[in-house]
Amino acid sequence: HIGGTIGELLAKSFGSLDAVISADEESLAAIDGIGPIVATAVHQYFRVDRHLEIVEKLRNAGVNFDGPELDDTPQTLEAMSIVVTGSLSRFTRDEVQDLIKAHGGKSPGSVSKKTTALLAGAGGGSKRTKAEDLGVPVISEDQFATLLEKGEVPQITSDENTN
Repeated sequence: HIGGTIGELLAKSFGSLDAVISADEESLAAIDGIGPIVATAVHQYFRVDRHLEIVEKLRNAGVNFDGPELDDTPQTLEAMSIVVTGSLSRFTRDEVQDLIKAHGGKSPGSVSKKTTALLAGAGGGSKRTKAEDLGVPVISEDQFATLLEKGEVPQITSDENTN
């Protein structure tokens, strides 16, 4: 049940693999993005002696079990979901997704009713259409920069989104 995204959530939330190993299911499930099934799976995984033996072999081999350094980036996008589409001129998609995550937001690959905003470059296509149908704000790169800074989706007039 653990891929890169969940692994990153665990590392940021607990700070080390040892803290994850000793965490109870409730603490694991309390992390936004980790549900009860994953929490139970992680907790049970570290209750199996064979798995703990593997961890100890990795520790003895010099693997670093400490989580990432916590930075002081303002969490202006906390609880926000920003989807990216089209060709961007100021940023690469990877840069935008890294910025969204660094500021506490999520960057899913598709638009839904839970999407906070759609950052649309040239040629937004079907994601833009879906966002407009759902009433999701469609923002430009300049508006995205403002969103990063202030944590508020800019008020958008119809003539601002004619990318």
